[in-house]
Amino acid sequence: MVKASTAAFATVLILTLTAASVLAATPTPAAFADKAAQGDMMEVQLAKKMLQRSHNKDVRSFAERMVKDHTQSGEELKQVASDDHLMLPTHLNAKFQGKIDKVLSSRNVDKAYISFMARDHREDVSDFSRYAAKGKDAKLRNFAMKTLPVLEEHKAIVDRINARM
Repeated sequence: MVKASTAAFATVLILTLTAASVLAATPTPAAFADKAAQGDMMEVQLAKKMLQRSHNKDVRSFAERMVKDHTQSGEELKQVASDDHLMLPTHLNAKFQGKIDKVLSSRNVDKAYISFMARDHREDVSDFSRYAAKGKDAKLRNFAMKTLPVLEEHKAIVDRINARM
């Protein structure tokens, strides 16, 4: 009897922990919007710095695309957040500013930028895919679904550049 109730307790515990990890995997609407806004601001600011520093044609072309697309994404996110009464950051937090500083302080800034953008866009595609599929806010889900193909395109472009560097 003790073994049966211990086994039942263990099963319930495992199911509870599994459900908690699944729920934790999808951020709240506010957390998703905040990270997306930070990401847009970071990518625009870093790309503008790269346009000042880089002489590499591929890097410059990619940076121009980042400024254009992430400025547009940021504006669309502001509209969705306003409609949903979500507050978005207006300045980069220390974590995202630190990412910019790390890239810009690298010896080979072009390679550091492209490597970072490859990693960052892998994470972005994952985050936006997850929110598009399981997010709790319909307007943010639609924003994620609309933005996801652009992020996937960025990832493909940066992966090609990264392979050549």
